Amino acid sequence: MCTSKCSYLGMFVVLCFFVMFFTFLATMPALSATLRCVDDKIRSFALGIQWIVVRIFGTIPAPILFGRLIDESCILWQESCGNDSGACLLYDNKMMAKYMLLLALVGKACSVIFFFLAWFYYIPPKVGDMKMVQNGNGNQLSPAEKYIKKEIEKY
Repeated sequence: MCTSKCSYLGMFVVLCFFVMFFTFLATMPALSATLRCVDDKIRSFALGIQWIVVRIFGTIPAPILFGRLIDESCILWQESCGNDSGACLLYDNKMMAKYMLLLALVGKACSVIFFFLAWFYYIPPKVGDMKMVQNGNGNQLSPAEKYIKKEIEKY
């Protein structure tokens, strides 16, 4: 095995750790924010839409972008018959490391910006919207119970 003269390995590992740490750290607050901001009746729909957006903007284009950046860091391509190029035989490791870290940091910066924008533009519900309604026995009904009672009265 060849020895590595990479002096940036420690910094790369530390930065990757922080990128992954903050990625997983944001998962539960995003779920909680979605569940708190959406009406009870459409929470499952909102979570479905949220995951569709995650898949469309994250899971689908990410492999394409990473593949393009890996191809950009190729120094020597295998030659094949015709105009087709084969597999990459030699990569520029420094360029690949820079591309991968830069793409991860740009993605993380975008998610942080969107989280702060959502926090800034969030309008909390008014206190009057959350007040309890009394049923016939004088007991308090929660908003969910109020909704259920209204639906039952339809039939």
